[in-house]
Amino acid sequence: MTGFARIALAAAAFAAFASQPSAANQVVPVPLYEGPAPGSESWTQQRIETRRGDAVSVFNTSQPRYRLHLPRPEDASGAAVVILPGGGLRMLGMGAGLDHEVDALLARGLAILVLEYRTLQLAPEDVARAAAPPVSPPAGGPAPRFPRMQIVKGNANPAPGNAALAEVLRLATADAQAALALLHANAAEWNIDPDRIGVMGTSAGGGVAFGALLDLDAPVEAQPDFLISIYGRRCRRWRHGRAHRRCSSPSRPNTARSRTG
Repeated sequence: MTGFARIALAAAAFAAFASQPSAANQVVPVPLYEGPAPGSESWTQQRIETRRGDAVSVFNTSQPRYRLHLPRPEDASGAAVVILPGGGLRMLGMGAGLDHEVDALLARGLAILVLEYRTLQLAPEDVARAAAPPVSPPAGGPAPRFPRMQIVKGNANPAPGNAALAEVLRLATADAQAALALLHANAAEWNIDPDRIGVMGTSAGGGVAFGALLDLDAPVEAQPDFLISIYGRRCRRWRHGRAHRRCSSPSRPNTARSRTG
């Protein structure tokens, strides 16, 4: 077989693998809370899913839910992680990309809880505007210009002084803490080591993850043992093996830290 034939065969095999549906999207979502989520009982906007290709955007989550993915018992490492998607607290980015991340972590023996946490409530016309495909500039025309944005709270709340987003961040953090506590409560049944339960957040999800890490007054089962922040905030200073409360927006794409040093 020639080198070109080998490359073509490998490319075809990869394409066939990549086109297979992920096992992750076959899991049925489960409500995080029994009854209405505390703090958002008065929210009335309908949950909306939009799709563009393999990407799924979820708007107006008022009743958090989760998808639990457990590795085969013989593959289980004992570690577990709560995945917190990004979306600026205004939506949640789901879809094939997230499903492939889940598959990769499952293959390494991790238990995965993908959390759909609460997001800012948007009117239908605002959802339609946010979900609309980008408009390309006219041929030969100038590139679009965007206003400068001040990043605070590590991408989780890009609008300084926005009380609505600050409240959403508080509730989303409570959702992450509830998910951590859920994994602790079911650790024996789900073959999880209760000392190896962490969080992984992307962008605003990283801000939510740090909200859980830095709430040192929360019960220990609601605090993560490790944290992975992808394009989210990061902590610059650590004291006595624990995160100091002074955190910043990232100067590099990926950061990972442990609560216990």
